Amino acid sequence: MGYYTDFSGSIDMDDLKEKDLKRFNHILRSRFPGWRNEVKIEKTKEGLHISVFGNWKNYHEELEKFAMAIVRAFPGHVQGWIDASGEERDDNWALEIAKGKVIYVAYEQAIKNKTVLFDSKKGRHHD
Repeated sequence: MGYYTDFSGSIDMDDLKEKDLKRFNHILRSRFPGWRNEVKIEKTKEGLHISVFGNWKNYHEELEKFAMAIVRAFPGHVQGWIDASGEERDDNWALEIAKGKVIYVAYEQAIKNKTVLFDSKKGRHHD
């Protein structure tokens, strides 16, 4: 058994050449071999669009390493956002990738609005 996390997001890599695609594929194969099914790579007019999706046994450090490896290899060409949701209710976070940085974003649950749907002391509410 173990702890699973749902991932969903994308990374865009602009102004890349064919050799950059080969370099990216090498990084993916050599450093993250088990991720081939969770990472979809599409060529676009601008460069590459990388979709990250799935549910697998992973912690944020592993996804951070993936994002950092890409930013390190292509510092001025990478931007994106990846949301993550763990098994625990309060385990929601994201990675923001922009301007040569990988930023961990921790979500906090906040109460924005409270509405009484039923009050047992006052009896049933009628429309």
